Amino acid sequence: MKEWNDRKICRAATGWPLANFDQIDNPENLPVIERIVHFNLNAKELAAALANAGVEVFCCHATSHSGNVWYDSKVARKFSFLGRRDLLRELTEECGKHGIDVTCLMQVVCNQRAHDEHPEWRQINSEGKPCDVSPRVCFNNPQYRAFFLKLVEEVASYDIKAILLDEFDFNGRLGGGLMCYCEHCRALFVEKFGGEMPRQPDWDNPQWTKFIRFRFDSLTAFLRDVKECLKRTNPEVMLSIISYSGIWVDWKRLQPVEEFSKYLDFFCLDAEGILNSPILARFFNAYSREKAEIMGASTSILGQLIKEPETELKSGISSICEIMTVLSHNLSWNMDIGYKPLPADSVLSKDILDFYSLGVREIDKRREWVNGHPESLAQIAIFYSESSKVFYGRDNVLLYCDEFLGYFEALLNAGRIFDLIGTKHLSRDGLKKYKLIVLPGAACLSDEEVRCLREYIAGGGKILATYHTSLYDAFGGRREDFALRDVFGCSYAGHLPEKDYRLRTEYPALRRKELEYGFLKYASFDRDVAGYALPAPAVTVKNCDAEIRGTLLRSKPGLKTYCPGFVNSVTFSDREETLITTHPFGRGRATYIGAKLGALYAEAAPAFARKIMLEEIDRLIAGELDIEVRAPSSIEVTAFRQSANRIVIHLNNRQAAPDRFDLGYLLAPSLYEAQDMLPVYGIEVELSHAAAGNIVKSYLAPEKTKLEAKEKNGKLLFRIPEIKYHSMLVVETE
Repeated sequence: MKEWNDRKICRAATGWPLANFDQIDNPENLPVIERIVHFNLNAKELAAALANAGVEVFCCHATSHSGNVWYDSKVARKFSFLGRRDLLRELTEECGKHGIDVTCLMQVVCNQRAHDEHPEWRQINSEGKPCDVSPRVCFNNPQYRAFFLKLVEEVASYDIKAILLDEFDFNGRLGGGLMCYCEHCRALFVEKFGGEMPRQPDWDNPQWTKFIRFRFDSLTAFLRDVKECLKRTNPEVMLSIISYSGIWVDWKRLQPVEEFSKYLDFFCLDAEGILNSPILARFFNAYSREKAEIMGASTSILGQLIKEPETELKSGISSICEIMTVLSHNLSWNMDIGYKPLPADSVLSKDILDFYSLGVREIDKRREWVNGHPESLAQIAIFYSESSKVFYGRDNVLLYCDEFLGYFEALLNAGRIFDLIGTKHLSRDGLKKYKLIVLPGAACLSDEEVRCLREYIAGGGKILATYHTSLYDAFGGRREDFALRDVFGCSYAGHLPEKDYRLRTEYPALRRKELEYGFLKYASFDRDVAGYALPAPAVTVKNCDAEIRGTLLRSKPGLKTYCPGFVNSVTFSDREETLITTHPFGRGRATYIGAKLGALYAEAAPAFARKIMLEEIDRLIAGELDIEVRAPSSIEVTAFRQSANRIVIHLNNRQAAPDRFDLGYLLAPSLYEAQDMLPVYGIEVELSHAAAGNIVKSYLAPEKTKLEAKEKNGKLLFRIPEIKYHSMLVVETE
């Protein structure tokens, strides 16, 4: 797969506007079908158009939601309007002539024909009814499972590079219910766990935990079977998925990324805009063996909101920013190019092809520095705890995710170079490159995860942990104390308030002082200030062997008003409670922050929260980082060692410039599309001699503008004169 990894960066996906047209025997469909068959499905012209646009990997449907397929199948019905044509064979042959690889999209549970012709294959919701909102069939049904695996075997026998699974879930998202309750699912549950499958959420019931685990195990087992089928048929075909494993997805739709990553070669998802791209890029990089891909949205924000792909395309600058984020994380870019209604005499819409070509031209300028499988040079990692999202967040994933996102945003906006890691990375080899691991609210940690983290810190690593980290086991069972209490140098004491909450949902109660909160005193700044209002959940600690960096002061009962930041504006209790500590453990060190400062920053962005988070991070790793960047918060920084003698530091500007007097922006800012970028000047990049080695040349790419370094404080200092939207500092060594 070397060619795929080293060269195939520009990918495109298509879908034809007749996936739900059933067969040619519907007379009202004939005019549309004849036009599409004669003009739009001309494989020779389509492959030529793709090649002309710069497409390197083309993803097309092998199966459709209708249940019909686009190739000659022994078990499924081909679209009859194709006649004797095998469209998949035509496409692979014609694309092969242009050096274009083909991947095939296959829907797992959305199959109208299977649903209609085999009622016994249907998913059944928790009320005992079929999922009629969407034609969903159950992959736990052994007959449908065998049928689908036969389809996989047939598709994998073609000259393709990958199969991309889509619509792989239960009916919790559509049709009501929590999962599939067909006879096969219920029998499997009894066999594995005993008892009936719960039909109502009850997070305090151990049977409910088993139910969630069974849901994830069912998904993973099917994916394992698909992977084994591929290996038997054609070991060279890779497996990917349109992933529902993002940070925001709750258990009702979640595909467990930790388990899926054992069987998938790479992940794929539509980013739907540049705001999601940085986290998705790190997420997919962490869990993909091959180059992951992000599918760029080809429509405007308005088009995304009203779900009409045929609406006007978004601005070129927004797309370029999205593409640059993809490239600067060592991913491939993918864009839907076929969902817009097609002209009568063309294989693809010229508007969309022109739009795609714009992205390809920008990629081609940078291809020399984004090829291959570069190694991330990040020395900071933020830990994503899928168990905490599911078994701590429960029905409100943001109880975990807000804390995670706050630290993610703080690192991103401060120009830090960092990776996202998860359970699969908790090994000595997986962690040895990192100077610091941030664990924001990682409440649910297994004994094995705790052991790995303790070993990492004892060996000289640093961690910053917050709130409930390690207070629960992997499935949400409450421990008596932090499992990492010896690492923190302190024990759990209590909550303020008793129940966790989101600031946004509890804001009215906070204003009315119906929900108690405290005030934060921090050791290193604003000594004359009585305390910062802390309207966020907090954990206080006791038995402290650690250095105390911050304390919590409770306001006296009955306090109705306050003015944060002014001495004597509030009356505090006499006792300060420990909130922030730092403690040595072995050759390493741990900082513990009891307050959900990350969640506070994610929802309200107070300056003091960001300042404390970053100061504690900097205290732990002061002077230890090989690459440090001083830039405005609009600059996202990533860094890779592309080869033994080349370092590439990406500087991605995300500072959109509004149009003056834009009435649409004033009326509805959320629908606004940027038309330009505000350039950034005077960025400084410091590089250690150990990382740089003996420099042969250094320059800014893609222009290859020569850039000399100066000595400063024992490091090499590069000053970047200007960044429009994306530049790369390239350092080449002997």
